[in-house]
Order: sequence, then structure tokens, then C-alpha cells
Amino acid sequence: MLKARSWMFTPGNREKMLGKAGTMGADVTVIDVEDAVPPAEKADTAIKIPHHYQAIHERSENSQVYVRINAVEQTKMSQGEEYYECRGLEDLRHVVRPGLNGIFLPKVETASMFYKAVAAIELMEREYKMDPGSVKIVALIETVEGLVNLKQLSDVARVEERITGFTFGGVDFALDYGMKIDEGFDVNSQYSTPRYNIALHARSAKLDHVIDSPWVGLKDIEGFEKTSQAAASLGYTGKMVVHPEQIKVANKVFAPSEQEYQRAVKIIETFTEARKNGEGSVMVDGRLIEDPIKENAQRVVKLYEEINKETFVR
Repeated sequence: MLKARSWMFTPGNREKMLGKAGTMGADVTVIDVEDAVPPAEKADTAIKIPHHYQAIHERSENSQVYVRINAVEQTKMSQGEEYYECRGLEDLRHVVRPGLNGIFLPKVETASMFYKAVAAIELMEREYKMDPGSVKIVALIETVEGLVNLKQLSDVARVEERITGFTFGGVDFALDYGMKIDEGFDVNSQYSTPRYNIALHARSAKLDHVIDSPWVGLKDIEGFEKTSQAAASLGYTGKMVVHPEQIKVANKVFAPSEQEYQRAVKIIETFTEARKNGEGSVMVDGRLIEDPIKENAQRVVKLYEEINKETFVR
């Protein structure tokens, strides 16, 4: 699995910004055709953005390219008719081309939204002779209805291999839920329940990605790091990024440190030796180590070596 800690959003109608995509260290470039693009420009934007895929890949050998389309169905979100356009299937007709790694599917609330997107992507993959299943889907859970229906959504994701991640869209969720967003708004406290539930259902479906909500305080890097750490502690694997200065922080927070890696190696080696001697558990640095902790250490080692694979060429 390719590393995917930082998901950098870039407006699809900003040619200058797209010209820099893939150069700033983000693991994933997400070209946005939804909130970042005015309604009058969405159609032209969707047609033009596939021309950027190859250039982004060339700028960064390991980069991935996703597109956030518009919704494929009308949602129950309480934002008013003028705020939101339901043109996602039309977007898919234009953006699914060779070079695209995946789709960010917004405002996901029902299983039918998944089925419509999957069918449309399959059709375009066949038309452009792409490998079947090559375009993945990451679902944005960002409405009250979506959170209520998480069990239904995770049941679909469990059997549909194309769906590889759930994302928490906190800003839209706060609006739809009716949260009081003011200077005293505490993201980590007020988002704790939806964050936890989205991660829980993503893990239940064995998804690769659990991606946290963006941090809109663009100059508040300390706040970005704090909220990223809170998400990582809940099992999130990455974060939506909306400013280049956030990329480095996300890449650090959602990866094991050298110290964590060395401790994990020590746990595995000590536990393995103990098992050879017929012991069921072992002490490492004053802590009792049993199977679950050993397995978590193996996960840490695997992730660290994947991220730093240049160092671990066998």
C-alpha cells in the first residue's frame, strides 16, 4: 500500500496551483471540483483537470492523484439549494482517465451513492482501457445522515474492494449538525464522537485509509499539529491538508518516529525469543508485552519501513 499521510487539496480551476502540485511533499494530490470551484466553473473544470495527471506523477514518482467530485445524489444536508450542486456522475464521466488513482466521494449518506459511483467508474475504466478497479473511492462522511448510516456504508465498503477509505468532513458536519462554531469551538472535544465512530466503522470494514478533517486555521501550525495528534491517537492514518505548511507536519504525525520504530523492533525480538523459550508474555522496559502489543509493534515496523523504504531495500 502506498503511503498516504497528507492529502493536499488543490482547486481544480487554479492552473497556477495545479502547476505546483506534486512538488511540495504531499503523499496525495486531491484536485477539487466541489467546494473550491464556483458553480459556474465546475463543468469546464472537470473537463480540463485530467490533463494534469501525468505532470503531477512526473513531478513526484510516488505521488497519487485523486479528484473530489460533487455529490452523486441530492443529500439531506441543511445547506440550502444554492449552496450545493448534485453533478457528481457528470464529473466522473470527465475525470476518470488514465493517471487517476482515486475519487473523493463527498456527502456520502447511503449505499446507493456508492453503487452509482462504482458503476460510473467501471464504465469509464472500460471505455479508456484502464485496469479494472484501478480507480479507488474514499468516502467523505460529513453529514448527520452519513454518520447515522455508518453501519450501512461500512457494510458496502467491506465487500466493494474499490472503496478504500473513510474521511471525516468536520466543517460541513458541524454546519449540518448545528454546532455553535465560534472562538470557543474546540475541535478535538466537539469532533470526538463523529471522529471515533468513523474510525470504528472504517476499521470494521478493514479499510486502508481513515482521513481526518482539514484544519482551517492556515497560520496556526501548532493547532494543526495538536488536532492531527488527536486524530492519530484514534487510529486515523492521514489528514486533509489545505496549506503547504501543513504537509510536513501531517507527514510527521501520521508516521512512526525513529524512537517508536526502535522500540517496536525491540518488542518483537524480545517477544519472539520469549516464545522460543515457552513463555507466553515478557517484560520490556517495565511493561508487560503480550500478543496484541506484539502485533501492534509489527504494524509500526511495517508502516515505518514502508514510509522509509529507501533505507530498507533488501
